[in-house]
Amino acid sequence: MKNKFGDEISLDNLAAEYGVDRQGLSNFLDMMAFTESTRRNVYQGRTFERQGPKEGLPAGGYYQGERGERQGAYTRLEQSWLALPGELTPSYMEAHVMEAREQGHSYDMKKKLHKEGQDYLTAAHILAGSDLSYNEDTGKHYIEKGKNYDGANIINAMVDAETEADKHKIFSDWWLDYHWAGDKGDPKLREEKEKWLKEKMKGYTRNKDWADNTGPNGVFNEFNMENFS
Repeated sequence: MKNKFGDEISLDNLAAEYGVDRQGLSNFLDMMAFTESTRRNVYQGRTFERQGPKEGLPAGGYYQGERGERQGAYTRLEQSWLALPGELTPSYMEAHVMEAREQGHSYDMKKKLHKEGQDYLTAAHILAGSDLSYNEDTGKHYIEKGKNYDGANIINAMVDAETEADKHKIFSDWWLDYHWAGDKGDPKLREEKEKWLKEKMKGYTRNKDWADNTGPNGVFNEFNMENFS
């Protein structure tokens, strides 16, 4: 787990840099992985054949990053690469970005990253990169006021919450309004998704060791070389 300077990096360093409780970060990622995939490294969701190329390819990985041109997985990758300080940037991250750009600005988290890499990329995006937006006309990224995930404060608020119900409420509001954010201004769509999320979370039991850095592969380890062209 080394950056381009040869330094060891992990979620421990990321948590320290952005002022979040380390166990709280692990708990947050665990809840997110459960919500997105029930902690499974799978493809699911939208299909290219049914909905067409503009709708993207099926989401993949523990955190369900959407494939397709400038879809969610690519956004997480590029924004994190642009926003992370050098000492926290995994050594192979740039190679991932360059290849994804050559392949139509599309990225496959499930195929390209072991679990540790998916953990790190998701955490980096939430803490560092999620306030960056892309302007298709200028081809440049910019900070869009009011659109920041505010990831550090959300994670620490969950740590400080007195009950599990309060933690779930904080996470659910964040997930609905900033991560999923698919209501397009329609309160009925948000209400439907909120009902789905409440039902989903009934089956949630915390895995406190979900993102504990003990996996064998490391962050962006050779970027899962067997799947890199």
